[in-house]
Amino acid sequence: PTVASRKAAVDQQHEVEIVYHTQRRRATSERTVRPYAVLEHLGSFYLVGRDSLRARELSFRIDRIREVRTTEETFEKPKNFNAQRYRRAEFYRPSPKDMTVKVKFAGSGARYVREMSPPAELTEKPKGAVERALRTDSLRWVIDWSLQHGDEAEIAGPKEARTEAKTVIDDWLAFYKKHTK
Repeated sequence: PTVASRKAAVDQQHEVEIVYHTQRRRATSERTVRPYAVLEHLGSFYLVGRDSLRARELSFRIDRIREVRTTEETFEKPKNFNAQRYRRAEFYRPSPKDMTVKVKFAGSGARYVREMSPPAELTEKPKGAVERALRTDSLRWVIDWSLQHGDEAEIAGPKEARTEAKTVIDDWLAFYKKHTK
């Protein structure tokens, strides 16, 4: 699904049926969504709308929508819908389990993070490095996001996050040792 096709569904106010992969639960589900807006955050696009499965407003990362079908069913966007509440430094809903994880970036990773992050969440480090503080309730999400940057990203803290990152990397190494001849 393209961003343009999702924006068209928003503009036409047609419900969409989607097959969505939830990264955190590593599960795929089918649901009907009333799309209210398409927003960009840190280089990713999100569809925001009323989800029939959860019976509430949710955001869906567009690149995790596996299938989409626009229905003939139309709807009226709620007058109190405010896309601005989704335009904040962290694109998640706060949780009691939240923690702050610090990720240190070097090289091109540091340049990328400087371009894509709110300056208030960055701390300059020696040798051109930069540290980004992320509030999250999912250590695995932060680890997966950090690993996309290879050796230019390091989980700097807290210790629990560093330990979990090491476990994930050790598991990957064990898998590839076992499956590589």
